[in-house]
Amino acid sequence: MAYIDRNQRYRYTNMRFRRWVASEYPEGVIGMQVAQVSGERYQFIRPSIERALSGRASSHEELILAPDGKPCWLRTTLVPDMQAGEVCGYVLLTTDITRSKQAEQALADERQRYAEQLERQIAERTTQLRELQARLVDAERLSAAEQMAGAVAHAINNPLTALIGVTEMAQQHMLESATALQRVRLLARRIEEVVQSTLWMYRQGQVDLCEECPEALVNWVKLEVSERARARDIDIRIRVAAALPKIVADRTLLCSAIGCVVENAVQASGDGSAIWIDAEPIHDRKVIRISVLDDGPGIPQELREKVLEPFFTTKSGGTGFGLAIASAVVQGHGGSLRILERTEGGTRVEIDLLTARGGARASTSVTSFAAMTKATALSV
Repeated sequence: MAYIDRNQRYRYTNMRFRRWVASEYPEGVIGMQVAQVSGERYQFIRPSIERALSGRASSHEELILAPDGKPCWLRTTLVPDMQAGEVCGYVLLTTDITRSKQAEQALADERQRYAEQLERQIAERTTQLRELQARLVDAERLSAAEQMAGAVAHAINNPLTALIGVTEMAQQHMLESATALQRVRLLARRIEEVVQSTLWMYRQGQVDLCEECPEALVNWVKLEVSERARARDIDIRIRVAAALPKIVADRTLLCSAIGCVVENAVQASGDGSAIWIDAEPIHDRKVIRISVLDDGPGIPQELREKVLEPFFTTKSGGTGFGLAIASAVVQGHGGSLRILERTEGGTRVEIDLLTARGGARASTSVTSFAAMTKATALSV
């Protein structure tokens, strides 16, 4: 502790102050100027002194060498001595805060080590997550490729079966050569369209949407399925409302989707029965509803959602792709597919599609292969 007057001369110092601060003056510092005793330190402590002489308490911390030569931290507090409203001097109190500073530094060092360790762990976890993400992407691509292979196989199975059937009938002279050749060419072209459309979407990630006549699409589907229906004496009946507005669709995709539904109806129907394909406008002619009705055993309520999932099938030898693909294609066109029960018995599948008037667009894009396989059902 020390007392300094308003002229900045030492008037009192205790032994500890002389030992720590004024050790260079064995005879003491009483009467000496603060600037003389402080030397180069004076410019550092001068702001605190000026505040004390203006009547305000102040403090500062500094690192010095102790008498034993070791560095130590001191906190110096200056308290003005006020008499009759005037500053007569100030009391200087110096405290050794070395241990406190060392604890603070140790805590700061520990925080720094922890931050560096945490940074290393984050870097390691980030690397692990990137590797895991790469594996997931590879797995997703593999899964999408598997779905694509299954979907393409399912898509070409129907026309390929019909193609084989026509070839066998021609070999057995059950069809005229010209008729057989025409049907073979039609079925082969259908298979080519499916494959080419699939490869194009795989490379481009897009589908080709154009304005199409619903009646033409329905008739095309009937023509494709007619051979298998005729073999079981199943009558496919088309009921189309007059002057239907056009829909915006990828013809190959949508015909394949509707064909999957009709093929399912053929498989579910008994020999000698009938299947109806209806097309009518709804919602102020902004939507076209295509309905496929059969008189088969129907689909239980609890399975109507599951049959729209890939790989789920209730038929022995089934792939579980047909209705899943159809639903995905319809959704990719901005529409919806529902499975309902007929009051007369059997199943009713309703496909709702936007017309050009209803807001359907003439083109669409798919942002990734995985999204493409789900939204457009892989060109089936």
